[in-house]
Formats: sequence, structure tokens, C-alpha cells
Amino acid sequence: MTLIICPGMHPTTWTESFLAQLDAVCPALASDRIVCPHSSGMQWSAYALRAYLTAHTITPPVTLIAFSAGCVAASGIAQYWEHQRSPIAALIALDGWGALTVGKFRAYRLSHDAFTHYSSAWLGRGEVSFYANPSVAHAQLWRHPAAVWGQQIGDFNAPGSDMRRKITALQFLHDCLQYLQVFETVDSEDVKKFID
Repeated sequence: MTLIICPGMHPTTWTESFLAQLDAVCPALASDRIVCPHSSGMQWSAYALRAYLTAHTITPPVTLIAFSAGCVAASGIAQYWEHQRSPIAALIALDGWGALTVGKFRAYRLSHDAFTHYSSAWLGRGEVSFYANPSVAHAQLWRHPAAVWGQQIGDFNAPGSDMRRKITALQFLHDCLQYLQVFETVDSEDVKKFID
């Protein structure tokens, strides 16, 4: 599996903090990861993201983790790859308000507050979702997911469940990635080149 990280429009130190915490709980995923640049425009454009990824080796299935504006490009590239019949494991959107997370691929949303969570649901709430409770600043969700407590809604092993549990955003990400890594398999004949 290749993990593609799509940051928003913010300092690179925010992403460095996010990755350090993610690596602490999912160290095996650090080797198959592509971190997209923080350059202006990359966050909004699936075309720019696709052009950037042409220089990288991508091992399907792909999981995209995106934050804020980065969710726009990640959503676009996931939709594109889905139409190309390329294997997409999942799109994990952190505060992707306004970004579409609907497709045949799995989708998961994390939000910094309940308002963002519920007002984003019409664009795809995701199979399992999370919102911070108590609410935190938008940046906090990306910079310090280990310190963000909230509600998980749903169960990775029982799609459609409305189970709720108190959890940190980082634990939610860990459980989500562990679920995808354990259960996602791709037939080698179905694997095709991602970037034309």
C-alpha cells in the first residue's frame, strides 16, 4: 500500500508534527509514503497533484490522507483514479469541509468540531468518522492528533453501525490504517499504472 499525504496551506512544521505522531503508532507505513509539497496551488488541484506524482513509484492500493485544502486535490485524484479503475483503498479527510468523499473507495472523515462534522456529511460522512469533542482549533487536528479527543462514529468491522466511542484522533487514524492494511487486498491483474 502507498500512503499519499496531502497537506493544506500551512507551514511544513505542521505536517512534520503530524507525521512524527503517525510514525509513532504506525512505523511500518513510513517507508511507503509520499508527502506532497506545501506549494501554493497543489492543495486545490488534482491535476497538479497527478503531475507531481508521476515522478514517484506508487504501489497499489493507495490510501490518501489529506488535511483542509489538501482534501480538494485528494478527492479529485481519488475520483480520477477510480474512473481509471485503479485500486484506491481509502480517502481519509481531516477537516475537508466542502470536499467530496463519495466513491466506490472507502472514505473516512475527521473534523475539528461537531459543526464541521455534521455540515460536511452531505458530501459523504464516511463509513466511520470522528469529530473532536470538545472542539479544537482547525490546526490542532493536523498538528497534534494525539492530543485531540473526540467521538468515533461507526465501527471499522461493522459498516453501517452507529457505535460511538471516545478516542483520540491519532488512535482513530491508527485503527483506520490498521484496518485498511489488514483487510485490503488487490489482485495483481487488477493493478494498473496510476499515472499515465
